[in-house]
Amino acid sequence: MVKLCCQIGILVFGSLQIFLLSLKHHHVNKWGWIAGIIGQPFFIVAYIKARQWGLVLLWCFYTYAILQGIWNHWIRPAK
Repeated sequence: MVKLCCQIGILVFGSLQIFLLSLKHHHVNKWGWIAGIIGQPFFIVAYIKARQWGLVLLWCFYTYAILQGIWNHWIRPAK
C-alpha cells in the first residue's frame, strides 16, 4: 500500500511540478516549486524502501534545488 501511495504521489506532484514550471506566467509558474517540495516525501520513502541509496543522494540534490527555487520565487523579496 505504501508503494502504491508513493507511486501516485510521485506521478501527481512530479507531473504537476514539471507542468507548472514550464508555463510562462510567473504567478502560476512559481507554484511548480511548491508542488515539487510536496512531492519530495513520496520520493524519499520510495527510494529508502527500495534501498536505492544512490537515488537517496540524488534526492538530496533535487530537494536542495527545489528549496533554491522556493527561496528565489517565494521568500526572497522581488527586485
